[in-house]
Parts: sequence; structure tokens; C-alpha cells
Amino acid sequence: MPRFAEHAPLRPLSVYANTKAFGEGQTALQLGAVGISRTVVRCFSVYGEPQVIKPGSHSWVVAWFAARAALGLPLHLNGGGHQVRDLVHVDDIADGTLHALSCAAADRETLDIGTGRPTTIRRVADPIAAHYPNAQVRETPMPPGTRSAAAPAPPTWNAS
Repeated sequence: MPRFAEHAPLRPLSVYANTKAFGEGQTALQLGAVGISRTVVRCFSVYGEPQVIKPGSHSWVVAWFAARAALGLPLHLNGGGHQVRDLVHVDDIADGTLHALSCAAADRETLDIGTGRPTTIRRVADPIAAHYPNAQVRETPMPPGTRSAAAPAPPTWNAS
């Protein structure tokens, strides 16, 4: 998993990531012009209660797998489930955000909130499947137009 640095140049790879980068720039421009305190917090792949499925989002894999397993549907591992995420519990995101808001040293800073630990999608699926006796884990091909696990995206910040 690539290491991310808060002050590294941004290289957004999607419209979503580009809008996040634009928002950071606009926040600095607008609030900086009038001297208002600000901190940008970049949250990595968040999971935890009461998470619900967000269609089209790869970051919500824990919720997707748990919902599918509870319904007796198979857990699909596109490309074998070798994709990697930095999964962060919502309580840790809340703690990190509160710390960023209350820490004077965080003023005018950009902070990543993540664990720094790579977790494969397969590593998420296996314990969920073990919790639901009828759940099946199935390896499936990568959907058309997505990057394969063998050719990961170039390092960039996670805009999830």
C-alpha cells in the first residue's frame, strides 16, 4: 500500500478525487483570505455502525459484505480480493477529527486519518463469511474498465 503524505502534491485519478482536491484548495483560499482557522481532515476507508450500503462505493466493502452475507448472498471477490484498503473504524475517525478541531497545531494543516495498515478485501470477506454459516466467498473477474490487482493505481491520496 502506498504511503501518503499530507503535503505531497495531489494527483487525483477520478472526478470525485478531483472535487475533493478542489475543495481543499478553495477552503484554504477563502478562509485564508479572511484569517479564519481551518483544518482539512482526509478520512481513509471508514467502517462501523450504523453504516449502510452506499451504491457504487468501494470504500463501503464491510457494509456490502455484511449485508450480502446476512441475506445469504455470495461475497464476490473481484479479481480474487487482492485490492487493498486502509480501513478505519468510525470511532477512530471521530476521535481524530475532534483532536484536529481542538489542537492549535492543526490550524491550517491537512491531516490524513488512517491506520497505515493495508487490508485486502479477502481479509475482510473471510471473517464475515465465517460469522454467517451459509455465506459463500466467490472469486470473480474484475469488472470491465477497472484496474486489476496486478496493475494497481499509481500512488495518490485516498479520497474515500
